Amino acid sequence: MRKKLAKKLKAKKEAIEIIPELLKKSKGSYKKGNKRLSKVQSKKIKYLSMKYKLKLPKDLKRQLCKNCGSILIPSVNCRVRLNKGRLISYCMECKKFTRMPLK
Repeated sequence: MRKKLAKKLKAKKEAIEIIPELLKKSKGSYKKGNKRLSKVQSKKIKYLSMKYKLKLPKDLKRQLCKNCGSILIPSVNCRVRLNKGRLISYCMECKKFTRMPLK
């Protein structure tokens, strides 16, 4: 039983290390013009966080579209606005927006 638990913890630590690298790769591939690869990598981030029950940091979570799962890069495929104390990010791929409160 302990071997199984140790194996799960090791996989969780590896996932924590992999997620920021995947984010960088996803941004790079999107900027190079490979949108499909970028979307696959960003969905992998979401999958790893759900599989290992990881809570993504706010800055990382705000870089992913909740609807289509693509990476959000301001002024490239995302429009960011401030309105009434809220940060509004508009995804230009799926035409959806998210409102996040600012403190």
